[in-house]
Amino acid sequence: MHPLPSCPSCRQPMEAHRFTSNQGHALELDICFACQGLWFDRHENLKLAPQSVVELFRLLHEHRTDQHQPLAERMACPRCNTSLAKGFDVVRSGRDMIFRCARLPGRFSTF
Repeated sequence: MHPLPSCPSCRQPMEAHRFTSNQGHALELDICFACQGLWFDRHENLKLAPQSVVELFRLLHEHRTDQHQPLAERMACPRCNTSLAKGFDVVRSGRDMIFRCARLPGRFSTF
């Protein structure tokens, strides 16, 4: 378990939520409900077990009415404070915008 990182956008502490990986291990995701963002450390986005994906969506749905704020123009990695670079992942439905750390393997995605 790592210390709670600051949200790359609003810089407030993110909430850590535990899920199960597709190999049965515990996996901790950092979530900022105010910015509607998820921080994924190295390949965590690929390691969630199917049931954990359902649990994650249920959690996000529970916070759908929370007050939301716009993303900051400049964001920083919650692990090393390096500026995040805007990028895209190609998915079946099109392209998803993500923000990657150039120094450490991590990414911030909105939901």
